Amino acid sequence: MSSDAAGELPATIAIRTLKDFMFCHRRAYLTWVDAHVVKPNDSEYFEGAIFSHEQAIKRWESIFREKVKEGYFVSEKFGLEGNVEYVSTPSVDDTAAEIPVLIRTTSPSKDGMPWEEDRTIAVACALLLGDGEYTPTGAWIFYGGEQSDVRHLVDVDDLGISKTEQLVDDLRQMAASNVLPDVIDDLEKCMRCPFVSLCRTDECEPSRPEKAVWVSDDVSRPLYVTGSDVSLYKTGGIVQVRRRDEVLDEVRLIELSQVNLYGASRISTPLVTELLRRDIPIAYFSSGGWFNGLTVSSGSGRIDLRIRQFKHFCEGDLELSKSIVAGKVRNCRTLLKRNANECPDADLIELRQIYKEDIPKCESFSELLGVEGNAARIYFKNFALMLKLHNAERASMFDFNGRNRRPPRDPVNCMLSYLYGVMVKDIFVELQKVGFDPMLGFFHKPRFGRPSLALDLAEEFRPLVADSTAITLINKRIVGSEDFVIHPRGVTLTPSGKRKLISGYQARVETEVQHRELGYRISYKRAYEAQARLLASYLYGDRGSYNSFTTR
Repeated sequence: MSSDAAGELPATIAIRTLKDFMFCHRRAYLTWVDAHVVKPNDSEYFEGAIFSHEQAIKRWESIFREKVKEGYFVSEKFGLEGNVEYVSTPSVDDTAAEIPVLIRTTSPSKDGMPWEEDRTIAVACALLLGDGEYTPTGAWIFYGGEQSDVRHLVDVDDLGISKTEQLVDDLRQMAASNVLPDVIDDLEKCMRCPFVSLCRTDECEPSRPEKAVWVSDDVSRPLYVTGSDVSLYKTGGIVQVRRRDEVLDEVRLIELSQVNLYGASRISTPLVTELLRRDIPIAYFSSGGWFNGLTVSSGSGRIDLRIRQFKHFCEGDLELSKSIVAGKVRNCRTLLKRNANECPDADLIELRQIYKEDIPKCESFSELLGVEGNAARIYFKNFALMLKLHNAERASMFDFNGRNRRPPRDPVNCMLSYLYGVMVKDIFVELQKVGFDPMLGFFHKPRFGRPSLALDLAEEFRPLVADSTAITLINKRIVGSEDFVIHPRGVTLTPSGKRKLISGYQARVETEVQHRELGYRISYKRAYEAQARLLASYLYGDRGSYNSFTTR
């Protein structure tokens, strides 16, 4: 294969990439071409694998009385590089001959012989170890799995060398094509892969015409810091929340999904470094809840997805925007039906007509914006009907006469704005995790500092998550006049009010609901990621359309 065909690809391929290629072509593309990485310190799989590998080396040395050495080698002749483990064995002329050792923590095949993939990697290690100056005539494969502890000497012959060289060439051709390989039709194999949440955007499901979506099952929780004189520090594997010299709280790093700082709250540099190492994002908000930005690690390597995203934006996709708006309107109507018994039937019928008939008929973005604006007018006109105000004082406090913001002029709008900011931040994080650029949307046009794609996906969740949280907190009398500061320019939340809203929001996003497209129950928090992955699947052409998240 010519160097021109290889383009800007590296001159050498890591042995681990060759392993990925034999396991799954798509995995090799995403981990090499798109530079996806699962960091060892963040993965229980890798921590367990490293431990098991060390144990297997100790067993080898105990059984065969040979010290396993390790070195990093680069072979321009064969186009390979990587760590190779080897032993030195005396030859007939009393010189030490180096023989590669492939340590496996699994068991051999059912007939007791090495797996074909292991033979190929063993030969590749031999080529890398010799680098053309000499080629070891054999390579050890040691299976140190349960009830195993057996080794095999694999011949490094012309056939094995030819197969390895062909594999390297095939990998380069795949990478140079700049085409993401199809998903393998082997769900069981994918579920064994530690890269499943990164490499496998979609899972093949024979019973369905379209590909289902893998959504990670994250049990970690976010940390919110709202005090202006509060600082975060790292102490071992613990995050300490301090006010001056007083320790207010402690949280284990392994339990964190993100850190959210409001106003003038501070964070130490060692903690920032550790959070970045663990891929835990740090979000920054104004004291009023406006989402200012995010500190993240080097980010997703999904260059191909971002190229598709930008190409899709340049081509324009009215149908995608229609689906987003239709989902929002449908969910607004659902919330009114649930909570506003006095909502006029005419308004509910009109909302249904909007998402069923008016939106599908839109022929331009400006027309769609007009229809969306009409639906929002109907929704917020009836929003106050969903509030159960038990006395005149609360009726006055939570009087709602339409949406206003920047700054919000009443407590209800203050709550909505704050909750929208928290929700957009969470969706922003999920979009980055999947590989999108959250700043380039399809319905919300790009503007300086505006996370347009996060706002796009937030549309379908606004009624079900943010609005529903505000309604619950008001109707259950969890928030009151003591949680707001009312001044001539607008309304802001007190520290206690912020804590109540964040607590209510967290309770809401952990609520499980049936996901119509995936076919199983899922929390709203995981639904953010699911919709991002469904959108990616749509841009890849794996599904014919993007369907927004809706509930009954």
